[in-house]
Amino acid sequence: MTVKTILVTMRQDYIKDYGEYRDSIDNTWFKFLHQCNLTPCLLPNDSMLAEQIIQNTNFDGILLTGGGEYDTKLSDERSKIEHKLLSIALTYKIPLIGVCRGMQAIQQYFGMQLYPVQGQVTPTQSIKFNNQIVQVNSYHTLGTTQTNQDLIVKAIGLDNIIKSVSHISAPIEGIMWHPERNVTFSEMDIQLFKSRYNQ
Repeated sequence: MTVKTILVTMRQDYIKDYGEYRDSIDNTWFKFLHQCNLTPCLLPNDSMLAEQIIQNTNFDGILLTGGGEYDTKLSDERSKIEHKLLSIALTYKIPLIGVCRGMQAIQQYFGMQLYPVQGQVTPTQSIKFNNQIVQVNSYHTLGTTQTNQDLIVKAIGLDNIIKSVSHISAPIEGIMWHPERNVTFSEMDIQLFKSRYNQ
């Protein structure tokens, strides 16, 4: 069994009571990534330190996690790091998966405009994925029904909101659902991660 190392982004939250910004990640990600034979290397939301880690780590892939939607008006450290990682993935053909906000970052990077969408916050939603109707969770309020020449639509909601995209040539893929939030991890999600990071 080959275990691969992937760079993993984290969300940033402001803790008002302490006046602190904290980087965090749902620890169920660790359990899910273990199921996929992946070892995470966490990137802090500090662009200088993240750059050092990127330069000094032998990594096989990149994961842009969710938590906090992609704000087109916000130029924060996390957004800078996501942009940098997408540039690396595109240039060097390094496998990258974006989850929820991570997919929004992919769409924004390739010029897609997101707008407020309704009915996308629910523990269960039917979508069309790989020519089948499957059930996924959904926790986002920004999205789109449009794509462009860079991104191929792989999954779509029954309301035509795009739920998954992949780059036309680079190993970059985005999904709008959260694999780590399932009480029992989906075999579909495990296979998706294994196949993407083993290219």
